[in-house]
Amino acid sequence: MINIFPYPLHEGSHWIPGRTGIKEILWSTELSQEKASRIIGWWDKHRGDIEIHLLPFVSASPIIGCFVDENQVALNSKQMDRIPPEMVPFILLHESRHSDQAREGLYHEEYFRAALEEDRDAFAENYRKAEADANTYALSVMDELGFSIFARVERSRLRANEDAAGQVYEMMREDIKKYHPATFRDLVMKQIIG
Repeated sequence: MINIFPYPLHEGSHWIPGRTGIKEILWSTELSQEKASRIIGWWDKHRGDIEIHLLPFVSASPIIGCFVDENQVALNSKQMDRIPPEMVPFILLHESRHSDQAREGLYHEEYFRAALEEDRDAFAENYRKAEADANTYALSVMDELGFSIFARVERSRLRANEDAAGQVYEMMREDIKKYHPATFRDLVMKQIIG
């Protein structure tokens, strides 16, 4: 059972429930103990600065995971039984790279601003760059961790989000109209906790 409790994002900021650990997440999947242990060891060494939250997102969009900020990612508990177990570490790695991108000031505010300004082309350009980079990172680590067959077989499906800019743009425009966010982070928070 995963321990879920409220945890502040930043002093004076929103609270986000569902703080958990990589061990609890992976041991709740059907991954073998050996595979899960390999990922846990790697994560603790290389991504230990990234906090993980597991909670049911309020958004009706089929969002599996998202990055919250420079050191936090979230998984949608409503989607976990719909994906293969190997997809869970892939999503965590992918979203953790988005946290790196945010730390580096790359992409996200640009594509959020483009969505606010209804500039589909600028949105698509920044979105594709962000997704391609996060996918390349996650696939590389999956290969390194011995999931090369999964990565090879699923590569085209895992990279499909790079070509989904139009669909994501429409979902984001709907959520912008619904939630009236001021920033990308504000939008994410409203999508996951309301």
